[in-house]
Amino acid sequence: MGITLGDPAGIGPEIVVKSINSIKNRNFKITLFGDKENYKNTMDKCGLHLEGEKNLDFINTGNGEPIQIGKVTASAGKVAYRSIEMAVQFAMAGKIDTISTAPINKEAIIKAGSPYIDHTTMLKALTNSRFITTLFEVKKLRITFLSKHMSLIDAVKFVKYENVYNAIIDTEKSLKLLGFMEPKIAVAA
Repeated sequence: MGITLGDPAGIGPEIVVKSINSIKNRNFKITLFGDKENYKNTMDKCGLHLEGEKNLDFINTGNGEPIQIGKVTASAGKVAYRSIEMAVQFAMAGKIDTISTAPINKEAIIKAGSPYIDHTTMLKALTNSRFITTLFEVKKLRITFLSKHMSLIDAVKFVKYENVYNAIIDTEKSLKLLGFMEPKIAVAA
């Protein structure tokens, strides 16, 4: 399992450190992607020490620049983007089976020069995928979206037969991969 630490100036590293610490009897390998110095500082602030943990690897995507906690900077955006990029490379090479991502700051990502504003568009481009979506699961309900991160007028224009049809087909494929062989799909406007 690969986990990106998200924006090193934000809450991502703390969420990841505390989450890993809360896992009991972890018998699977975790590979972390992020700024190593920032990660160590976060562990110290949380009073946790995961260094030397079994089945825990770290890929340093930091660039040596100091991270200003709570500040939106291009440097933090570069680390966050590079973490996602490296995690995708590891996944595509079969070195990890899944990627979990911590929060990123869209403004920092843009300041860093990324043409992408979120995880979804990055993952789509980095994997050369035709379609990719975010899937939420709440109890027995699974939700995907046709559009996101666009103005209302652009979202209205995006609602076309082909886009809706492709979203339904791709959602069905995703649900089957999750073990739902005959999913019941509802479309809401």
